[in-house]
Amino acid sequence: MIRPHEPTVEVSITLSELRAVTKSLSIGCDQLAKKLQRMGDSSRVDDLVQEYSLLMEAKKEFESVLVEALQ
Repeated sequence: MIRPHEPTVEVSITLSELRAVTKSLSIGCDQLAKKLQRMGDSSRVDDLVQEYSLLMEAKKEFESVLVEALQ
């Protein structure tokens, strides 16, 4: 999801790099989800939820490009 107030950038990477980035994003999302679960009702949860949402959006974008590249 592109936010109108944020600039977008184009990046050129190899297919191997794309796979590595996608894998890293998946690991990061998983770790952040576990952290959110551990925190419960902490005051920092809102910030982490926003970070998790951004990370998931990025992961989705990279995965869609990876799927397209593999077809």
